[in-house]
Amino acid sequence: MGAAMKAFLIEGYVHAVGGLWAVVKLFWPSLGALIVVCSVAGPPAEAAETLRVYRLDGSRQCEEKTGRSLARDAQALRRLGIVIRSMKKLQHPGMITILMCGAPSARANTYVIPAGDWRRYRKQLKSFQLWPK
Repeated sequence: MGAAMKAFLIEGYVHAVGGLWAVVKLFWPSLGALIVVCSVAGPPAEAAETLRVYRLDGSRQCEEKTGRSLARDAQALRRLGIVIRSMKKLQHPGMITILMCGAPSARANTYVIPAGDWRRYRKQLKSFQLWPK
């Protein structure tokens, strides 16, 4: 590679880096403001305002089709005016059960509801509990 070619490449590199640096300097104040806004904003409000509650479904081990349905327990929440964001049948992660046919299972009907509704109606929802995190 000739000296002229090396000089051309070095000059192009310096020009490109210098141009990039000029762009960074131009937009730096607004970039800093964007970073501050994003870090202050945090997660979406909807995600922070919901929680999962549950009620054991009353099912028994080794017995098919036992226990309450999701829809039946959802009626108890909806009667109070609670909006259900989602519902799912899950195994309770911390519940210890004996392995024996006819014994209670750890299956639970779970519902994602607004945290404000939980605080407002907690006394009426004695059979529901907060899902463990």
